[in-house]
This record gives sequence, structure tokens and C-alpha cells, in this order.
Amino acid sequence: MVRPPCLPGIPVVLDNESNAGRAYNDMVARYLGEDLPMRFLDTERKGIFSRLFRG
Repeated sequence: MVRPPCLPGIPVVLDNESNAGRAYNDMVARYLGEDLPMRFLDTERKGIFSRLFRG
């Protein structure tokens, strides 16, 4: 007996609206030889005090 999945849907890497899906598509395009800019490299790192005091 095969049990159906609890949360049916599409895999996150196939969702072009998610960051994971866009990153996956970019990686495949680069592998196939396209020259794309790198996404998600500029992240704002917040320290513990800025998270606590929203500053």
C-alpha cells in the first residue's frame, strides 16, 4: 500500500516565485553556459542588538 503525501504540491526548486527556485534555475543556466549575475550575495547581517532593539 502506498501512502499519499501529506502536503501535495510542487517541489520548491520548480517554483519560479521562490528564492530557491530562482537560484536553482540560475545554477542550471550557468551550468549550460549562460553568463548570469549572481543573486543573493548581498545580505544584511544584523547583530543581536539591532534585532532586539530594531535599530
